[in-house]
Amino acid sequence: MTEAKANFKLLEAGSWKADIEVATANVASAEAEAKAARVEIDRLTVRARVDGDILQVNIRPGEFAPSGVTSDPLILLGNLDTLHVRVDIDQNDAWRYQPETPAVAFIRGNSQFKTDLKFEYVEAYVVPKRSLTGDSTERVDTRVMQVVYSFKRGNLPFIRDSSWMSISMTALVAGPGRPCLGRRKEKIRRN
Repeated sequence: MTEAKANFKLLEAGSWKADIEVATANVASAEAEAKAARVEIDRLTVRARVDGDILQVNIRPGEFAPSGVTSDPLILLGNLDTLHVRVDIDQNDAWRYQPETPAVAFIRGNSQFKTDLKFEYVEAYVVPKRSLTGDSTERVDTRVMQVVYSFKRGNLPFIRDSSWMSISMTALVAGPGRPCLGRRKEKIRRN
């Protein structure tokens, strides 16, 4: 009973100044530790520099992530709202190409489903042809100029990530008023 009375007197007297200072120091220390933990979590969190969708993950939790440049990206990120089509134009036909000429993309196997393409840019460097069609008359030693077009995914809502399309592109021949139609086939590329 005397112990209880002593504790009650201590309680009525209030906290000692030294106890308050110790408690304040403990609170400040805990807040600093929490801030340090938030900074460490923020430092270890990987964030994309742009908005997009994760298209492929080549690393799993617990795996070692190599430093430096890898042959395959650890995570492939892309924007699926705008799809890009890379069209190969044979170097022999490149002189006929004009960027302001309209281009149309058709779904392979059903040309009734189509969308207009928006010109994005022309690759300035002519590269060896890589996408071969297997046609017996196809030259494999040719070089191509690559032209990139885009369209909104909503224009063809049933397009999946790996859909293939046939590209129909109208290009003007050098002479006035002599249009010609060229066909190129290429897989949809994501940005």
